[in-house]
Amino acid sequence: MPQLKTVPAWLRIVLATAILFGIALRVYNLPLKIYFYDEVFTSLHSAGYTLPDYIATVSDGRPHAAAALQRYQGASPERPFVDVIAALDAEDPQHQPVFYLAERLTTDLLGNSIAARRLPAVVLGILVIPATAWLAFELFGTAFAALLAAAIV
Repeated sequence: MPQLKTVPAWLRIVLATAILFGIALRVYNLPLKIYFYDEVFTSLHSAGYTLPDYIATVSDGRPHAAAALQRYQGASPERPFVDVIAALDAEDPQHQPVFYLAERLTTDLLGNSIAARRLPAVVLGILVIPATAWLAFELFGTAFAALLAAAIV
């Protein structure tokens, strides 16, 4: 950003600190944060399963071990990438499959940990910061607007 020198040094430090603090809050204790409702369905679909698949297993009237139910939350060789797209097509056709495929690829490479499942969202969330700064710079033409927009994100 060519006009960064026009922003006072103290303001650059404050905005840069806000950006770094926001990133730190996003990644701090990533695997220990509560696993939300939408994350459960994202895990289910990225594993290639649908809600009826899951319900057919749990509604048989027998108790099930947690490990048996967790198969619906993680990648398995019996469900290829095509099943991810089929599960989305059946239940959530309004969602684009790219994110679900990225989560599936991440869990295939790094395992089924919560941190691994959240990694694509974290990476994309961090990439939004420079994208927003770039957009603000293009719209307003000042480094201050770019830094401020990035700090707000």
